[in-house]
Amino acid sequence: MSAFSNALGQAFVSLSEDPLLVWNYTTVAILAFIGGILFWFHQRKTDKQEDILNMLPDSNYMGKDRRHSVAGAEEAIAGHNVEAHVRT
Repeated sequence: MSAFSNALGQAFVSLSEDPLLVWNYTTVAILAFIGGILFWFHQRKTDKQEDILNMLPDSNYMGKDRRHSVAGAEEAIAGHNVEAHVRT
């Protein structure tokens, strides 16, 4: 992606000779507008499901490695709080 953005930047160098930079800003504004439309087309299905996805229940997955499970995280937080109280 970095090579693409550098190539795009080099393509706009010739446009910056204009003292008012009208073409440079116009081109970037048009590209941003097109990108926004493409993003909306790509995400519109997910946007329709947003409320349903926000209401998903919490996971109770235990997993093989308890460090990455919900219960493991709760135990780690509880253990950390106990250690903090013991120090004081």
